[in-house]
Amino acid sequence: MLRRLTLILLAGLLSAVVLTATPAVAAGKPAPIPFTAATVTQASDGFDVKWTAPSSAGSVKVYAGIRPEAVGRGNQVGSGKSTGTLHVTGLVASPRWYFELVPAKGGSLVVADRYLHLESAPNFRDVGGYRTTDGRWVKVGKLYRSDGLDKLTDADKATAQALGIKLVCDLRTVYERSKGADKVLAGSTNEQFDVAGPSDLTKTLTEAVTSGSPETQQQLFGNGKAEQLLIDAGHSLVSSDSAKAAYTAMFERLEDPAYLPGVFHCTAGKDRTGWAAAAMLTALGVPRSTVMADYLISNDTLKAKNDATLAQTKTLIDPALLQPLLGVEKAYLDASFAEVKAKYGTFDKYLATAIGVNAAAKAKLEHELLAG
Repeated sequence: MLRRLTLILLAGLLSAVVLTATPAVAAGKPAPIPFTAATVTQASDGFDVKWTAPSSAGSVKVYAGIRPEAVGRGNQVGSGKSTGTLHVTGLVASPRWYFELVPAKGGSLVVADRYLHLESAPNFRDVGGYRTTDGRWVKVGKLYRSDGLDKLTDADKATAQALGIKLVCDLRTVYERSKGADKVLAGSTNEQFDVAGPSDLTKTLTEAVTSGSPETQQQLFGNGKAEQLLIDAGHSLVSSDSAKAAYTAMFERLEDPAYLPGVFHCTAGKDRTGWAAAAMLTALGVPRSTVMADYLISNDTLKAKNDATLAQTKTLIDPALLQPLLGVEKAYLDASFAEVKAKYGTFDKYLATAIGVNAAAKAKLEHELLAG
């Protein structure tokens, strides 16, 4: 079991559009959100906002603000038809801008660039902004996922603190934390939920990469063994005792609004963090295809960081052996969902049996994290 999780940790050590709803209210019940898609992309001179809704939603007004829960109506930056595109310029510098799409008919959405664009934590991004199978939306600005927070620059730390983070869930091992403790975000509580548990094997394999012989490295990682180790790790993220205990504690905290906004992270923010995000989004009703797309984003956000790692270690290990450990593949997440099916039958049974998210807990999560 330890061997299954080792490559997750090793890869992390080596690599060392967002939406929410602010619905209109009629007779005490939120109006359905008509938007079926919406994105925000940061451009060199501003932001590109795109949205799609049925023609019955009517015209759409767009407002900008710096608080996701209260964008306000004081700064209209444009308008368009039920489906449209808007290029927004002239906004002053801010850690993050949010754009509220207000249709003539139906509930409104707040959209923002999904990424925080942190130089020292490139995989820091919002978990929100996804549409569920029943037409609701995961709220923006409530929950974030990230790679390590131990190397945050002062500027990146200030940006993260501006999000109002209340809870940091550190999913790394004691060994990883000994190599670099999280930078403290003012106003937040930092808790350690060790997904892998104590493991000297992590240290051993790390040393095999950094100082091992080519023969040892080939034996450990060659001929598809690296990929298989990460597939095995995908199973362990679901069924190992340490993983179940860690995710149970994490979900328990995030059910409490006092801990929101929150961020969970490991070292690379792709495997342990990847399953945490996949489990959360699935629990909230986000379709599997969307969950997978979110999971695979790590390949893009970590590319520059991973390219630098490969360049720096090419004299220590064949890049072809190391590269599979630094990214994510569909097969890795598929392995976790396959383990859920094999061990628990359904995802709801996994939630309730393995990580303590029963019907009442799930309702709390939906209340805090879903809109529409």
